[in-house]
Amino acid sequence: NFLLSHIPCGLDGTLAWVRSVARALQIEPDMAALEKEAAEGKEQVDTALSRLKINNRDLSSVMIFADLTEGTARGLLPALMDEYPDTGCLYLRTEGTPRKEKAEKEKSLIQSLPDRGNVFLWKEGTPLSLPEEGPILVLGNTFTRGEIGHYQRAVYVNLLSPAINLSVPSKCYAGLRGWLFFLSDIFREIYTLAYMNRTKPESQ
Repeated sequence: NFLLSHIPCGLDGTLAWVRSVARALQIEPDMAALEKEAAEGKEQVDTALSRLKINNRDLSSVMIFADLTEGTARGLLPALMDEYPDTGCLYLRTEGTPRKEKAEKEKSLIQSLPDRGNVFLWKEGTPLSLPEEGPILVLGNTFTRGEIGHYQRAVYVNLLSPAINLSVPSKCYAGLRGWLFFLSDIFREIYTLAYMNRTKPESQ
């Protein structure tokens, strides 16, 4: 017997994942330590996000382009939408799904996400109409990054082939600590973009 599940992502998402696995295995885990760690992590994230908004008001809302495997998307995207509340439009497509099943899988995935009217299917080759300002979060690979462009305001995370000949086993984005790694990387990149695109005031 085996359990087929998505990758655990997010603070609340990881707790829910542990509970669902425990139900499937018919065990009752002691969640106290995990819930304490998740609460501490949420406090850190809330503080960091508040500072980001204060320091860069125009960079706090993020448009997302996600080109992911189904397992990654089912874990990561609900966590992003629930725990990074200022997500703008989210454009989604999946990789690794057999072509005959792709449309149905992507439709099911979109329906499983919070319904805020801001999630859209992103078909390959579709012309993109992007706003002139604001950060873009690109989740995929280098081809996805090139397809989106706008490098001066795009935060890029390679989640399709992340090793690229350099493996860092101590750092991953799954689980409670992994979610803090993930958000800290995104926040750091947004701050970097803010500094790179900041214009100096004219001298008096």
